[in-house]
Amino acid sequence: MTQSQRMLLKLVLILICIIILALLLLPEDNNDAPPKQGDSVHIPVIKEYCNALILDNDENGIIFFYEGEKLYKVLDTENSNIQTVLMEFEKKYRNQIGNLIETDGELTGVLLHEEKLCDKVLSIDDLGIEFEHEGRILFADHLKGYRLFPNLQEAMPDEIPLGLQTTDFWIHNGKI
Repeated sequence: MTQSQRMLLKLVLILICIIILALLLLPEDNNDAPPKQGDSVHIPVIKEYCNALILDNDENGIIFFYEGEKLYKVLDTENSNIQTVLMEFEKKYRNQIGNLIETDGELTGVLLHEEKLCDKVLSIDDLGIEFEHEGRILFADHLKGYRLFPNLQEAMPDEIPLGLQTTDFWIHNGKI
């Protein structure tokens, strides 16, 4: 190997070392890195209103009754599920039962219970209700009852009048 070839080889090795050093000293892209101490991380606050009584709506939100309170929640209109619900609400559902999902103070999900039952109540026990035409239907885990008259309030199963056909029930996944 000649002296000029050795000099060229040394030059190539020095260039390779400089490139490696430059790559090591470049700032890292930390998109996947865990947050450093002091960095703020947004953790969404999620609340579910199971079997809420939806009373009314407007273009900005839904009025509903849940756990003894009449509430108004603003709709997250960026959410596609809410857009579908808004189109459905053009029909103006009133006194409808549904599950509402709130994320950071805005409604981000609505699941309406659309199967409604109006049948004579024959008997009630701790597990369910026996109807004249529908037979026995069990209570769901998140059972909610509402009395509309004379005042809007929550109701317990033992307050359901026997023998009358004026009581409405919403069925979801085969349960009341």
